[in-house]
Amino acid sequence: MENNFALSVKQVNLYVKTLLDSDRALSSVMVQGEISNFTRHLKSGHLYFTLKDDQAAIKAVMFKTSAVRLSFLPANGQTVIIHGRISLYERDGQYQLYADTMVPAGLGQAYLSFLALKDRLAQQGLFSPEHKKNLPAYPSVIGVATSPTGAAVQDVCSILARRWPLAKILLFPCLVQGEEAVDSLIQAVRYFNSDRRADVLLLVRGGGSYEDLAAFNDENLAFAVYDSEIPIVSGVGHETDYTILDFVADSRGATPSAAAELASPEISEVMLQLTAVSSKIAFCLSSVLQAEQLRLQDLDRRIRLREIIKRQQIQLASLQKDILVSFENHLQKQRAKLSELLVRIEAYNPLNVLGRGFGLIRNGSVSVKSVEQVQPGDLIDILLKDGEIYCAAKEIKRK
Repeated sequence: MENNFALSVKQVNLYVKTLLDSDRALSSVMVQGEISNFTRHLKSGHLYFTLKDDQAAIKAVMFKTSAVRLSFLPANGQTVIIHGRISLYERDGQYQLYADTMVPAGLGQAYLSFLALKDRLAQQGLFSPEHKKNLPAYPSVIGVATSPTGAAVQDVCSILARRWPLAKILLFPCLVQGEEAVDSLIQAVRYFNSDRRADVLLLVRGGGSYEDLAAFNDENLAFAVYDSEIPIVSGVGHETDYTILDFVADSRGATPSAAAELASPEISEVMLQLTAVSSKIAFCLSSVLQAEQLRLQDLDRRIRLREIIKRQQIQLASLQKDILVSFENHLQKQRAKLSELLVRIEAYNPLNVLGRGFGLIRNGSVSVKSVEQVQPGDLIDILLKDGEIYCAAKEIKRK
């Protein structure tokens, strides 16, 4: 037999799993049955059990992420209604029910109504993350809508007073269970939106049965919360309790105390942040001040230098003036001396002497001042004012 086209066991299981996962009818199913072979895995926290009736049985598993939200502890012999999906566990080739929610069968119809309303509101966009408003970081007024006599109001006020005593708490007493609870809660939401005195509103109540929390699963309340212009925090029941309000609110606290913590900053942490910011501002101011002081010192040096230069310029101008005056006086004196010298030179000018009838006798290139400088027969030159006479010495007479 040829095995070229034979499938592996894994391939077969994977193919069947793909078929089951692609079937929309099996992706969201409600199954009622009796629990048997119940086991809670100690390490993982997953729940493993068989769901059966008088004619058939199906393996089921609920993972820890879903199991921690259960409001009761499942047990063998208990009839429950489970919501989940049908798929195949590839390794064993075993198809099974993967549960995400579980309620006792007595609450089955109410839970079905809850899931139907949840799906319808989700399709209408009431749970859309884009619509949710941010909670104020430092609220000055916090509104609280709850029963004035319940433990929830005491817990919330105590936590708000401890964490953020700077905020004013506005309490709106309202009913949190019973036939009139829905209208009371809606009135609270509308009241806080009418005057806008509160920065954030807490809708809270303590734990209770599924029926006790029915008011918080009301469609009209959901739309009132959705239309609220101020952010709303839900805090209903215990951690495992989920209501329609939790999905439509801007933020969910698992308990009333958790809701109060979500709506309020921790004042000690804020003080630490303020101290850090203050230190940073002080450091920045100190740095700026130091830089400005250095700049002023440099500016002061420049100003003093300019004053010194200005004084020196004034002194230099005065010195220049004195030098000019002194030089002018010296020049005048030198001019006077020069004039006097010129007069004297003029007086001794031989040309002027020649003009008075005298002559200059030269024997060759030597001026003759004595008869001893001339011998008979020497050729002598007589320089007169208007010319020269060349002659020969005939005879020398001495005195």
